[in-house]
Amino acid sequence: MTKVLIFKSMSLDGFIAGPDDEIDPLHDWLFATRPARREAGGWQRAEGKTERFFGPEGVNKELLMAGMAIEGATVVGRRTWDVAHGWGGRPPGHGPYFVLTHNPPPRDEISSAFTFVTDGVESAVRQALAASRSGQVDLMGANVIQQGLRAGLVDEIVVQIIPVLLGRGIRLFDHLGPAHINLNRTRVEAGPSGVTHLFYDVVR
Repeated sequence: MTKVLIFKSMSLDGFIAGPDDEIDPLHDWLFATRPARREAGGWQRAEGKTERFFGPEGVNKELLMAGMAIEGATVVGRRTWDVAHGWGGRPPGHGPYFVLTHNPPPRDEISSAFTFVTDGVESAVRQALAASRSGQVDLMGANVIQQGLRAGLVDEIVVQIIPVLLGRGIRLFDHLGPAHINLNRTRVEAGPSGVTHLFYDVVR
């Protein structure tokens, strides 16, 4: 069974990044803190100082690990690819990435790890579904997500609501056109750090 989905962290007021593409504090739920000195009595010796490390906990960890274990494919926008510097040619996850763009970059060590698609989001999703081992395709980047929603390509939306109001930045659900997109909520999970995980099927 194939599935095209959205999996994004979003502020309560609807932003997935700040005005300069900054993602803090929207991804803080993926990290934990511990005393800067970890030996016995380290908290006192560290004088209250902490270090931050990748380590989601509880439900946050369970949901993230379940998603990362899926051997799917990803369709990402060129702007997101540029901001991430192509992840150094090693994007997250276990499957291929398809970059939607009007202007593919020169082929080099980083760009050769990706397939660049110039003929629209429908083509990119079709190619990604054909390449996905699990039949699952993730849409990444606000513009690509919005194109996918407008085209009726999305099956499921998974949003992590972060308890913060950013006030400005890049909105996830913007420029969706005049038609309503009806959703069916299938699951709600409350995680550590005040995160609420919401699962919706797109009603067709």
